[in-house]
Amino acid sequence: MTWEQWAWWHRLWTDSTVFFVIISGYLFHHLVSDRRTISRFLGQKLRHVFLPYCVLSLLILVCDGLRNHESPVRVLQDYPLHLLRGDALLPYWFIPAQLGMTAISVVLWYARQYARVLVVLPFLILLTVLVPRPVDSIGWSLLHFLPFYLLGIALSKYRQRSLAWLGRWRSLAWLAVAAVCLYGLSLRYYGVNSLQKGVVFLLLYGWLERRQTTGWLESLPGCWMKWLADASIGLFFLHYLFMEGLGWWLARHPVMLNPYAMHALGMAFSLGGSMLAVTLVRLLLPHHSKFLIGC
Repeated sequence: MTWEQWAWWHRLWTDSTVFFVIISGYLFHHLVSDRRTISRFLGQKLRHVFLPYCVLSLLILVCDGLRNHESPVRVLQDYPLHLLRGDALLPYWFIPAQLGMTAISVVLWYARQYARVLVVLPFLILLTVLVPRPVDSIGWSLLHFLPFYLLGIALSKYRQRSLAWLGRWRSLAWLAVAAVCLYGLSLRYYGVNSLQKGVVFLLLYGWLERRQTTGWLESLPGCWMKWLADASIGLFFLHYLFMEGLGWWLARHPVMLNPYAMHALGMAFSLGGSMLAVTLVRLLLPHHSKFLIGC
């Protein structure tokens, strides 16, 4: 198998960020009910997301500066700009973008404008096909993903209605057809990837709802699920460091593997390494790990 033939598999993973954006919007609405809970939610965001983001970004930028023989003063001068752009590490763009989506949602919550915005939500989601999402532009990424964040809010606000619709086999069949059709177009225009992943999320959400009624979800190992949920933000902050480390090693020690094996190796190394790192940080700093890695 050649890397050119890898394209169909690549589509399955491209823009899976949409899943996390929808879940973030869902949790925002689920956890916020009044001024007191919104203040608590924002406080936790600042302490367990923004603060670790600032600390880890600074450490990464300082290490890069030392490696590239840059002046420490120059690194500190550029530090605020790097925080705004989220470019200390490739995935870190998601943090300022997500904080921006949260800020917009808070404004809508205080203005009591959710209902009006959600009425035009299908149109906004379709517009994501036309809105680019370059990694080096937080503004465009924010505009691109905001409709999916609002979709998460809608799924929480109208939970029973949405689950009733998604619980029908006919609805799931239509979503499956849409997902397959969009899958065929996704590499021709990059914006379609996000739309396709939004449809896949709804498909999975509806399927899991049907599984829940059979007790299948309760059969999953609860301790592991809880650990992964609690450690998810730490895994996000650390996983790409292991991916970069593996890429650095492979560049100096080329290994001839097919794309499937290479992808599996990268996933196993980054996830396993970040899980181990999260566990070690929690053991060494049991009372302060949340301020360093968010969990």
